[in-house]
Amino acid sequence: MSELDPVVNQSVSFIFPRCQARLDGDDLVVTVPAPGVKIRCARSDASGLRWDVPIEAEGDVVVDCAPGDHQRTDGHEYPVSDAYAAARSFRFRGGVSYGRVPMKEGWALFVSGSVQSVEGLPDAASSAEAVLVESPAPARASRPTLMMSSPGGGTTVADGPNGPHLPFP
Repeated sequence: MSELDPVVNQSVSFIFPRCQARLDGDDLVVTVPAPGVKIRCARSDASGLRWDVPIEAEGDVVVDCAPGDHQRTDGHEYPVSDAYAAARSFRFRGGVSYGRVPMKEGWALFVSGSVQSVEGLPDAASSAEAVLVESPAPARASRPTLMMSSPGGGTTVADGPNGPHLPFP
């Protein structure tokens, strides 16, 4: 039988299907369009993965993780889009790993760390194995315009809010 590394205490993975991400000093800040942000916590048991009933995120969230550096796990730059007109922020302090991962609906941002405390969410979030952050699509007038570098140089403009983006300005 093969073995894996030991499990990490209080490791929580946050999944953001629609978001913008940036570094603010030593913190990773992820914003999602608001209002209407829903949080779903997941835990595993003998029958598999169990998701809690969604709850509304009513304010900004601060996640304190064990000390350490952040580590980016993907190899592609995110497209740039206009900052959301109304947003909720999730500020990750301490050592986290983050990167974009594929999902059925497209890309999502995945942030994982050894969580010590969470402010702005119910206690259930700090004891979950995963937290899915669902947010509505921005209003059509404020929907992001994505500006991506083309392989031959220049800029490609696409329309769509899915996956992580860099806010502009």
